[in-house]
Amino acid sequence: MEDENYWEEISITDKYEDLQLPAFHLGGWYDCFIGPTLTNYVEMVKTGQRQKLIVGPWGHGNFSSVQGECFFGIHASGDWIDLEENITDLHIRWFSHWLKGMDTGVETEAPVKIFVMGINKWRDEMEWPLERNQYTNFYLHSNGKANTKKGDGHLTVYTPFEEIADTFTYDPKKYRNGNLPEKALSGEIVAYEIDLWVTSNVFLPRHQITLEISSSNFPQYAPNPNTGKSMINSKETVKAHQIIYHNKQYPSHMILPIIPMLKSK
Repeated sequence: MEDENYWEEISITDKYEDLQLPAFHLGGWYDCFIGPTLTNYVEMVKTGQRQKLIVGPWGHGNFSSVQGECFFGIHASGDWIDLEENITDLHIRWFSHWLKGMDTGVETEAPVKIFVMGINKWRDEMEWPLERNQYTNFYLHSNGKANTKKGDGHLTVYTPFEEIADTFTYDPKKYRNGNLPEKALSGEIVAYEIDLWVTSNVFLPRHQITLEISSSNFPQYAPNPNTGKSMINSKETVKAHQIIYHNKQYPSHMILPIIPMLKSK
């Protein structure tokens, strides 16, 4: 079976209208499935059925208050969310209402609860994505040596003019726009639109944003050998030359949803 046929068969993207039921959506900002989790929530809200979304500073199946080198406070743990409830209690309240008909408050509380990193606080919201998002373009700039954190690359809200492109040698991807394969490139300049999924973070003084561009996400995923085969059934690899343009004609940029700070009451 071809890969694209397999993913199309198991996908629910064309079946949301058939899912007429309330659902509890649980995810983490470091979860490798957070993108589809939020897509499911957004699409199932459209069915008119009650949905619940909670996103913490968690990984996939890891509800600890520690992720990597970051400690978010014991109130961030799935065992003591905001020092009030744990994930199991939340599930019991949800299922007791919908399966037993008990009034547990799930239909009167905010449908969305997210953890805001940086300030390490939980926040209740009435929708996702947040309506007060202000999508802002941050354009890539450099003198052609943006590689590594000691390079000359930087991001601004100003459109670039004539700048030297950055280059690196690795691999082009056969699947550039979803699950359907496309023809190989032979020097053409093409636009890539890459969904970075989501996060929630307040950037404090002296915090910085790093944009890393690569043709690999190893060791999260196996490297692309550039032969149309996988590393499982082939040892052959092919190098390729990648060019990242950032000028007036090709203004490469990252779009960030900026959330205005809520005014204190």
